[in-house]
Amino acid sequence: MVAPYSLDLRRKVVQACKRQGQSQRAVAEFFGVSLSFVEGLLRRVRRSGELVPLRRRPGPHAKVDEESCQRLERWLAKTSPT
Repeated sequence: MVAPYSLDLRRKVVQACKRQGQSQRAVAEFFGVSLSFVEGLLRRVRRSGELVPLRRRPGPHAKVDEESCQRLERWLAKTSPT
């Protein structure tokens, strides 16, 4: 899972967007982030005033249990050419 952007970067993005003459697209390109990140960040700041990222949501549970994973690794080790 990808780590959220730092608070420092978030603060700089918001400050850059508030400057006159800076489009959101130009700010996104300058900082190397996506336009949707900039749009979402500005929306979040307008609504709640917060820069902190949302809590991470857990992903789906693994479909392969530990025992099956070990069996698969053993099978791959046997069948893979060296």
